[in-house]
Amino acid sequence: MLAAIEAEGEGVSVSLFTRGKAGLSGSSVISQTMLLVFEGKESEREIFLSEIYEAGGRLNEPNLLEKLIDEGSHAVKKLQSYGVPLSAGKISPNGSRFYRIVKGRSKDLTSPLRKIVLSKDIFLMEGFDFIGFVKGADGEVGGGLFFKNGELFLVKAKATVLASGGFARVYAYSDNSIHTTGESLIFALDAGARLMDLEFVQFYPYWLVKPVWLGIYASLFFHGAKLRNENGEYFLNKYPKAELETRDILAREIFLQNKVFLDLSGLSDETIRELNPLLFRILKKYGRDNLEVKPVAHFTMGGIMIDERCFTGVPGLFACGECVGGVHGADRVGGMALTECAVFGPIAGREASLYAKEADFAILNFDYVGFPKGGEDTLVDIERRLGYIAWEYGGIVRSGEGLVKGLEELYHLKEAFDRRNPSDLGRWLRLKAIFELMELLLKASLERRESRGAHYRSDYPCASDSWHKHICFKKEMEKVSMDLKGA
Repeated sequence: MLAAIEAEGEGVSVSLFTRGKAGLSGSSVISQTMLLVFEGKESEREIFLSEIYEAGGRLNEPNLLEKLIDEGSHAVKKLQSYGVPLSAGKISPNGSRFYRIVKGRSKDLTSPLRKIVLSKDIFLMEGFDFIGFVKGADGEVGGGLFFKNGELFLVKAKATVLASGGFARVYAYSDNSIHTTGESLIFALDAGARLMDLEFVQFYPYWLVKPVWLGIYASLFFHGAKLRNENGEYFLNKYPKAELETRDILAREIFLQNKVFLDLSGLSDETIRELNPLLFRILKKYGRDNLEVKPVAHFTMGGIMIDERCFTGVPGLFACGECVGGVHGADRVGGMALTECAVFGPIAGREASLYAKEADFAILNFDYVGFPKGGEDTLVDIERRLGYIAWEYGGIVRSGEGLVKGLEELYHLKEAFDRRNPSDLGRWLRLKAIFELMELLLKASLERRESRGAHYRSDYPCASDSWHKHICFKKEMEKVSMDLKGA
């Protein structure tokens, strides 16, 4: 939405295609809506930059990270000018390095932007599945193919912005919306873009799975909440920050326990109601006992390679948000996801519009493969098994042996998938791309023989300076190849 609003303001014709309803679906509308921005003194900028860089395993692309930090405060103020109600609250111990901008309900973030989109000269096309780019004779992206209600739509465009989110939903246990399945990354790869850092998947550690499915706010642990295993033992005392350590450490430690429970004995009802109102209502119904916690797939740091202008390297194609890689490196700091959208969304829209003003419409030259024979197969079992392969072999703790086995299972499942006659062609197209994406994720995880950030190998438990580099994929002669890019 931010990209579309910015592009329309530059005086170009804009169409916004979404799978769900703009502002009422996707990741932002279900987020905790927390934006972390730097607003400290210039002398503290390098300290803050270094902290974020270290948290990202020193794999953040410096030009993207600097853009995020230097423009974050301005981007948040621009959101406020759009009518988004955000309130600032200091969270740094010294009160000077950074602020976290917090608001009550996530819909308060996206609803004002939806109203602006509807008020602008923007063609809003909702309920469309994106199924691939179309290219010109010279390799430029000239638009896209969409699928809706059994019909194909070809949309021509001088420039295209991809803002389709990540792929954490492919995991069996995820807190993502149904729309974040990552197939657009494969379509970008097919169009000539590069994918990077796919092995870095963040798992959110604070997720209540019993008695209800609910995210827990980290602020509870600032005020005395604890995590204990099934024997009542406190297992995080070896870490200085305990429950406030980075998400990769917490997710792994929780995963390695048999069961983990949330201990709220140190918090009053008033504190819980203030920090997490929904949790407070749950406790009133079920009580404070047997609150089981598990990590869930939450955010993907890898994605499409871009520069600071959100340009993918493919003429006519720009990308922003969680579908890109390089901004967060090997692990994302809490509060940076929406800040990334606020910063890079307008940049992508502005740069795409500048490109479009100078470009001609491409003479399209494409060969579309087509669909399989239709049938009555729902493919639900295939989709479910894909999720378990991702969780079991490409999840929180990985190993070389497990990754090889995961690839073998993936290939066997793909053979079964290819023999099916689907009832839903949209689901078939999505799963076809997810198979390829998951193969690249498992291959990247197998190639990276170290542990860094959110990627943990039990057979290579330490970070290695020799792996201070990106694993990238590109498509050449209809074959995907891997290369290593120094960080």
